[in-house]
Parts: sequence; C-alpha cells; structure tokens
Amino acid sequence: MEKVTVTIEGTAEEINSAVKRLAGMVPEAQAVQEKPPSNAWSDDEIEVFFGGLKSNAQSILREIAKRPDGYPRGSLLTNLEMSGRTVGGSLSSVGHNRRRLFPKKPRPVRLVNNDYQMLPEFAEWVGNRRQDR
Repeated sequence: MEKVTVTIEGTAEEINSAVKRLAGMVPEAQAVQEKPPSNAWSDDEIEVFFGGLKSNAQSILREIAKRPDGYPRGSLLTNLEMSGRTVGGSLSSVGHNRRRLFPKKPRPVRLVNNDYQMLPEFAEWVGNRRQDR
C-alpha cells in the first residue's frame, strides 16, 4: 500500500479549496481562476487609511514594509529605537483606524510568533511610497 503525506497551510478557505482540488472535486481550470478575496485593500483605500495615521504609526509601518513576511519584534524595536510600549501603542492606533474607516477589511499588520507580518498589498503600497514621505 502506498502512503502519501501532504501538508496544507493557509486560511480555512485556502485549505478547503486545496483539499477539493486534491480530491478531484474541483477542475484544475476552475481552481486557477479563483479570485482574490473581495475584502482585499485597494490602493485608494490604503492611501486614505495611511493618511489618517499619525507620523509615528506611519514610520513603524514603513519599517515593517521592508520585511513584510516576518519582521522580528526585537529587531523592529532596535531598528526604530523605540520601546515596546511606543510601538504597541502606535500599532493599536492602526487597529482603531481600521475599525473606524474600514471595519470589514483585514488587519494590515499582525504579530505572529513574535514577528510582525504585513499584508502584501500594504507592503507594496507603503514600500513604493517609503521614499516619498
């Protein structure tokens, strides 16, 4: 008897979709044409959101955008020369601003296993404008 082990990581929807593709329940052509989530951030929304943040929060997001897949918390604090309280307070204002302006949008930044992670569309937008500000 043959045995195959498969590891699937992602959101619940991504995992469900992958399992269906593996089981042959969804034709490959249909699986490839899946659309991005309807709650993805547009450039215009990011611009409004980012413009509503204080300069401290903007600076922190600019730094995280340099390493959006995982910026270690300790390195961020060192590179910004800020305390954990300062960074935490500024990032809480990011959350408040999101809930106020775009409550159905995903959080632009998360702390996962002591690494800050940023949504790709945010990292791209902030990274492209890093030198402008």
